[in-house]
Amino acid sequence: MIPTAFGFASLALLALALAFAIYAHGRGGAVFASGLGAARERTLASLGAGMIVIDGQGRVSGCNAVAKLLLDLADAPDYRMLTALRAIPELADLMAKGEGGAEIFLGEGSGSGCRRIEARAFAFNRAGRGMVLVLRDVTENAVLLEELAAQASHDPLTGVLNRRRFDELGERDIDLSRRSGTSVGVLMIDIDLFKCVNDERGHAVGDEVLKALCAACLGALRSSDVLARYGGEEFVVLLPGSESEDSLMVAERLRARVGALRVPCEGGIVSITASFGAYSGVPAPGVGIGLYIRRADEAMYRSKALGRDLVSYWEPLAEGVLHKNADRQY
Repeated sequence: MIPTAFGFASLALLALALAFAIYAHGRGGAVFASGLGAARERTLASLGAGMIVIDGQGRVSGCNAVAKLLLDLADAPDYRMLTALRAIPELADLMAKGEGGAEIFLGEGSGSGCRRIEARAFAFNRAGRGMVLVLRDVTENAVLLEELAAQASHDPLTGVLNRRRFDELGERDIDLSRRSGTSVGVLMIDIDLFKCVNDERGHAVGDEVLKALCAACLGALRSSDVLARYGGEEFVVLLPGSESEDSLMVAERLRARVGALRVPCEGGIVSITASFGAYSGVPAPGVGIGLYIRRADEAMYRSKALGRDLVSYWEPLAEGVLHKNADRQY
């Protein structure tokens, strides 16, 4: 990988200068065999950079070893190099344009199982005769960025989305539902008497309970549904396209799955229940995800007040009757 102190732009300028020198000599790939060419090769290799020079006649006049390794062309003979390069669609498009950049995926798909190569093309002149391609492996950087993005959007204990990411996705789905005139549902889930689990069994067991609940819920949700940890033992579910009846049905299914959980621990088995609140509707103008969460939360506390392990749908509450009470164990 290229050190961060030496940016890609600087590398490109260096490669372009070297390519001009090769081009000016007019010796094609033979210059790489010279003492000066070997020094250039070592310089680019030390930077982890690949360089391919295309002359004014469209021929590959230089291709260093790093470029061949990055593109899995180490065994390609020189006379087949141009054909091999054009067999890579992203590189073929870039060569046709003569300038710009492209990201090349080598391997299966475009996920973590493949390598990512960043390519830049620089024309020798305005007439577009000849160019230099500069390549670098950005797989490690891409994987790191993906990991950082996952850390920023997911709860580290359970692996489900965190509150911030849920709010972002919720606002997006609310906006989509408003424009399409479709309903969206939100469920709030709170584990009953979770403090007792932590106090009696320890926080390690409590963590296992949280993970087990997430696994149980994910197994009963659609791929379009979103589960997130909203704080402590409280979770939230986004149900795109769900009317009130749909939301209640999903909540009941999740409640049954949570109630059937048996979490093994030292000294026995831990079983839990959870209280659910649901709210659905077509978003009115100016309404955001916050209103749906508040109403589902109010419904969830109604379930708590009515005895726990229940599903309740939101209804306007009498002032101060069923809201969370700090003196009560939930």
